[in-house]
Amino acid sequence: MSAEAWQRGLVMLQRGRPAEAEPFFRESLGADPHQPHVLYYLALVLNAQGGRERNKEALDVVVTALALTAEDPDLHALRAEILIDLDRPGEADAAAREAVRLAPEDPGAWTVTGLVLLSLERWPAAEEAARKALSFDTHNARANQVLLHALRMQGKRDEDEALTGMMLAANPESDHTQANAGWSKLRHGSPADAETHFLEALRINPENDYAREGMKQAFRSRSRLYHAYLRFGFFLASLPQGASFGIMLGLYFGYRLTSRFLHSVGADLLAMGFAMLYLAFVGWSYCSPALGNMLLWRDRRARHALTRAEKFSTGGVGVLLLVSLLCYFADFVLHLQF
Repeated sequence: MSAEAWQRGLVMLQRGRPAEAEPFFRESLGADPHQPHVLYYLALVLNAQGGRERNKEALDVVVTALALTAEDPDLHALRAEILIDLDRPGEADAAAREAVRLAPEDPGAWTVTGLVLLSLERWPAAEEAARKALSFDTHNARANQVLLHALRMQGKRDEDEALTGMMLAANPESDHTQANAGWSKLRHGSPADAETHFLEALRINPENDYAREGMKQAFRSRSRLYHAYLRFGFFLASLPQGASFGIMLGLYFGYRLTSRFLHSVGADLLAMGFAMLYLAFVGWSYCSPALGNMLLWRDRRARHALTRAEKFSTGGVGVLLLVSLLCYFADFVLHLQF
């Protein structure tokens, strides 16, 4: 009965129905709880269902399986993936390294290593890990997805577009490939083409959150101002760790020094204008998603992509922005009069 339940669980998993596979794996474990391979699949389906509580439960199941067999690279690789979902990249890195140590020629272990490195924003290292995985399995779809993301974040446009074209030709019905193609087009300044790929990804799989988020970004990019902000964000994301923080810190000190200098030479109005420009930049950096959602709200089709929370934050930011502008101009007028 244990083997039969496990096999039925595998069938459900292969059909892309992890929630329906879960009870079969639990049934198999009820007959014999000391089955590492069944624990592996139970953790896999739990993690696939998403949500922090399910991710934590999946991690507990993997830890139980590792207590039975600590030398299984697949378990370490799955543990790394779950830890990524739990926003624990340091631990995920250690788990991925252990998977590679145990199976240095396993493309799955190298692919997960690439995923971990992506979460750590170590783009060149992620590219290297993905290429290592592909050296053992040239048709590994997940490794290609990791490689595509790493190339995109490094701004390697030619290689990015070549790989995207190859993947689309090989499997145009993959929602992940279509979503990645959309993000590549968005990254390289073609939001209209990006919309086409995101719509296709959502046609194939309406639950693809990666494509849905990309679709919202593409709609927002119809605004030239938001498009410029998005390109600036892509630029910062492509920099080595710490460099983007250094740029933002440099902008802040540059603003302070320039403002003090303008005040010292009596150019108070110019200093105030410069301060408004800097504050507008800071405010835009924090409020741009909500402000971008205002653009989506104006489009009858695009507004359906917004969640209830996003609609609420959009209205709140709109009100706060209006009140802030009124207060600032009132203060400006009062200073002129007195």
